[in-house]
Amino acid sequence: MTDTSSPYLSVVVTSRNDDHGGNPLARLQAFINCFDAQCRETGLDAEVIVVEWNPPPERPRLASLVRFPEPRACTYRFIEVPPALHRTLAYSDVLPLFQMIAKNVGIRRARGRFILATNIDILFSTELIAFLASGRLEPGVLYRVDRHDVDAAVPIEGPLDEQMAFCAHHQLRLHTRWGSFPVDSDGRVVTADQDIVTSPLIALASGWYQREGAPASGFYRWAQDRADIRLTPAGDPDLAGCRTALEITVEPNPYDPQSWVEIEVTDDQGASLARARIDRRIVLRVALEPTTATRTIALKVVAAPSDARRQLALFERRDAMCYRVRSITWSRYAPDADRLPFVYPTGGWRLISGTDFVDPQPPEGLSVVMDNRRGSYGMDYGPMRAPHSGTYLFSLTCDVVEGKIGLGLLGSDRESWIPSVQTEMLTAGGRVIETSAELKAGDQFTPVIYNNRPDNTGMSRWVVKAFRGSCPIEKAIAARSSLQRRPRASKDPRLIVTGSGPGQETI
Repeated sequence: MTDTSSPYLSVVVTSRNDDHGGNPLARLQAFINCFDAQCRETGLDAEVIVVEWNPPPERPRLASLVRFPEPRACTYRFIEVPPALHRTLAYSDVLPLFQMIAKNVGIRRARGRFILATNIDILFSTELIAFLASGRLEPGVLYRVDRHDVDAAVPIEGPLDEQMAFCAHHQLRLHTRWGSFPVDSDGRVVTADQDIVTSPLIALASGWYQREGAPASGFYRWAQDRADIRLTPAGDPDLAGCRTALEITVEPNPYDPQSWVEIEVTDDQGASLARARIDRRIVLRVALEPTTATRTIALKVVAAPSDARRQLALFERRDAMCYRVRSITWSRYAPDADRLPFVYPTGGWRLISGTDFVDPQPPEGLSVVMDNRRGSYGMDYGPMRAPHSGTYLFSLTCDVVEGKIGLGLLGSDRESWIPSVQTEMLTAGGRVIETSAELKAGDQFTPVIYNNRPDNTGMSRWVVKAFRGSCPIEKAIAARSSLQRRPRASKDPRLIVTGSGPGQETI
């Protein structure tokens, strides 16, 4: 073509008239039909450069085979790279088309102010072409968009709206900066068979990396600065219209023991549902108001160390990797009064050393300072005795001012720990540490708070706000006299306590 105008945009593709890539002529025709219609609709000033690389000498040239829309909404130029030039390149005997070199040929000869290098099997969304036509591109900037793979049976000769509708509802895969993901026909990301979500009513939307991990150690996904979760309550009558709770097991970068990240959870309108500083693996429990509508919950990074993205394992230096999520569960909201109906008086706590305890000082609660040895015992409650066989659950609500604490169950000899599962949650009421264990009728045990700093040394400080359990205290207390109040030695709520505790970690 002889047009010498200078368009706003040059679009560069390459092809040849053979079966390279599978029916390239049909794909090129679909590209031209769609792009020309979009230029006509949006007013985009563009030229299309088709680099015909190493054309088979026995076949017609592409320019003679393509059917151009009339009137044409953009300019078309064909540039031929003959077989003689192709044969001067290494491996020309096994590769009939050098895609990237061919595109460089077109880019060097482009007349547009901006250049878009693409493939003949790409159909652009009309929204993207409208953005290009708005004239908002900036010199010196590299732009990219996600690619959606669609079914190949696009109606080539159909009107633009029909082509766009077909692409929107016949999707196969999504390719982003963070990886490639399978999607349903409408483009929603499909979770893997074994993934971090536990229900088909929970879907991972934008902002997630590929699933990693293994069945033995558990699966996880890294999250970006914003990661969306889509909830569909209408699929379960037990959730539709009920108050529910979303529990997200989250941890900071595990490759750096000192890492942390502050996360805010928001709803569809951007209202804050929860905000927490994550410095170890915890369960973030978020209460949700009743609705029957599909909703999107967003996890947003609001603060992190300046070098957080540099403290990753080798070959893991991907942008926006501050934390990862191990599981997302969704269920009807169960208040503590239902899950753990029995409240134990805060005054029942005592120091392991036998020193006087301090009465609660509302609203602060019972304030305690631990010594600086990891595993040191701090306070206990009991001893208790299991009135029947079964699973016992205890929940400590507290504010951890410094360090890290754990909640375990000592056996009757006070030398060994009863196997238990410990979970740490962040809720609207504060940090909640729960521990559960299987006990037989008559087993004696003692709930104990202990120092559990990950760096093996340092002081822990906390405020006890509430202690709840699944068993009535009058049935669990084995020796009532051991909990009788003693005269208070000091009005100072800060106590230094000592002892020796377990090395178990929370999950």
